[in-house]
Amino acid sequence: TDATGFLDLRATNGVEYSYRIAAVDFDGHISEMSPLLRGVPRPDYTAEVIYAFADRAERSGFRFVASDDLDPIVPGTSAEAHWRLEIADGEWMVRPLNGAEIHPTGVFTTALTCGPRSDADCVSVDQAPASGYGTSPVPVFSEYTYLLRVPGASAPRYAKLRVTLRGSDQNGRLIVFDWAYQTRPGVRSLSMME
Repeated sequence: TDATGFLDLRATNGVEYSYRIAAVDFDGHISEMSPLLRGVPRPDYTAEVIYAFADRAERSGFRFVASDDLDPIVPGTSAEAHWRLEIADGEWMVRPLNGAEIHPTGVFTTALTCGPRSDADCVSVDQAPASGYGTSPVPVFSEYTYLLRVPGASAPRYAKLRVTLRGSDQNGRLIVFDWAYQTRPGVRSLSMME
């Protein structure tokens, strides 16, 4: 590639890949190989909209999905929902559902994920903690990232959501958020590469 980053368009979500990289200058000189880099690609999406349970219950639940073909927005009462948006006494909260758990504190971030073309000041959460999750609702704020642990058949899966906007429209109160979901069970990495 002639870019500052490398993108493997053939990579499959949930499969671990290893890379070593060398640079070639205009005179054909080849650099030393880089250290071995590993990564497990995962899907991420931007500008998802979800409503408060009290305003539009049918659009208040969310499930992490691995495919563009599946709609992640579900009713807030659905057995498939991993969480829903609730607002009580003026506090906006994510309530984990159906065995999902959330880390009790959000982290201020400037992006869901920082990559090769990100600003030097880019801040993201790249690794989910191994412990500390719970089932109590957690207050959510714009520009904060929240980490979730989702039950799986063999091991939990990890996900993150970053709230970009808290607001309302003609249908009710809502948040706009970006999210990423590690489809490989037990892998806490939520970054592009390790």
